Amino acid sequence: MADGIGTRACTHKARFNRVAKRIFAAAALSLLAACAQPARVSQMAVTNVIAPVVASNPELVGSMSVGEVAGGKETNPIWTSQVDNPQFREALERSLEFNGLLASGGTPGRFVVTANLIELDQPIMGFNLTVTPRVAYRVVEKSSSNELFREELTTPYTAEFGQSLIAVERLRLANEGAIRESIKRFLTRFGEIWTARTGRAPASAPAPGSTPAPPAKPVS
Repeated sequence: MADGIGTRACTHKARFNRVAKRIFAAAALSLLAACAQPARVSQMAVTNVIAPVVASNPELVGSMSVGEVAGGKETNPIWTSQVDNPQFREALERSLEFNGLLASGGTPGRFVVTANLIELDQPIMGFNLTVTPRVAYRVVEKSSSNELFREELTTPYTAEFGQSLIAVERLRLANEGAIRESIKRFLTRFGEIWTARTGRAPASAPAPGSTPAPPAKPVS
């Protein structure tokens, strides 16, 4: 009888260990899913914002390169999603490329664009998360050092609860949307200022050299 009791005890222990391992594995996967991830470049770049202006002003085609990009922060996986300088820089370069503005082959452009992420205001918690960046953009003619554009732009973006049930993921979506809106606003404002300067109305045709952005990946 003692042998029977011992056998049952061992069986229960084995079952308990299997259940415990499954619970531990599930908890580990949940923790991994909740780790903060950096903003994705593909979700921050914009396309065809300034294409009509570039089409009317062919001198803008391939005229820009990106200089200093500052103010970003690296993402700490156990804290919050951030936007670092290399990500911001690449998103800005891709946006210039998609709009026909980026100088080809990595060569210096006639105009140099710089960006300083002065502030990235993020919520501590909430269902709908709004991130507000404040970015100082500057465009300077390389040969003369003449300043053509200087503005600080504030562009809030809200990631709603329905976009992701995971808070750290919603914050990343909000970061990406906020920087995307910032770059979009920069290009729009530069186009408005350049149009006022030249007096040429934006064309309806696509800009020469402009490239459509790749399709955004669905958020899992």
